[in-house]
Amino acid sequence: MKYVLPRVFDGILSKLVFFGLGATVAAYFLRSVTDILLFAALFSLCVSEAYLHFIGKRDNPGKQRRQRAVREKFVYADDRFALDHFIKALSARREVKRRYRFADVNGVALFCRIKPAPLAADALVDMLAYAAKRGYARAVVLTDTYSPAAASAAAAFPGVEARLVDFDGVMRLLVALDAVPEINEKRTRRGVKAFFAAALSRERANAYLVCSLILAAFSGFTLFSVYYLVAAAILFVMSVALRFVKRKN
Repeated sequence: MKYVLPRVFDGILSKLVFFGLGATVAAYFLRSVTDILLFAALFSLCVSEAYLHFIGKRDNPGKQRRQRAVREKFVYADDRFALDHFIKALSARREVKRRYRFADVNGVALFCRIKPAPLAADALVDMLAYAAKRGYARAVVLTDTYSPAAASAAAAFPGVEARLVDFDGVMRLLVALDAVPEINEKRTRRGVKAFFAAALSRERANAYLVCSLILAAFSGFTLFSVYYLVAAAILFVMSVALRFVKRKN
């Protein structure tokens, strides 16, 4: 909820701001109150959604890309790599002892099972039983994702208080410990050919159709409607023509 409420308030505030801006602009060209309000409502809806989409995409894509790269580094390595990495990171702040299948962190059994498939209940029960047999009453399991059955097993396992941590939590722990592994990110730059191939792909047809309808609707509120209608006609023709383009696999 704490991540949803800011976006809701952003949506409400942006629509109010753009509604006022749209009404101010429309009042300069239009005289009818109904036309002004209608223009302001359309302007607020379209521009606000574009703004929210823009800031949503800017929700730090570099951070998300980095997290994916870090995840792949752990996912495609053996369990010993992840465990050794966290032992090294935690040793500077906690008393850590290396065990055969886990690490003892101040009396808590720390398991690492970061794999592509969700952690299954059977594997989790095996870990917790292994820790319980050695006298541990608390266990933390770092993983990528876990199944609902695994979550139920963690809550129901007798004698061990278990906590499952998905990779979002693992990433936050790595950042807190200043132990994010080195990642060599390779970013490929898109060329002009790739840009036009994406812009003229069949998947864009519906978007061009929507844009043409919006421009045609807005043409009734401007003094120079011919430019809007020409642009709307071009986008409409592109929308129809792109439907005959072969769809990408």
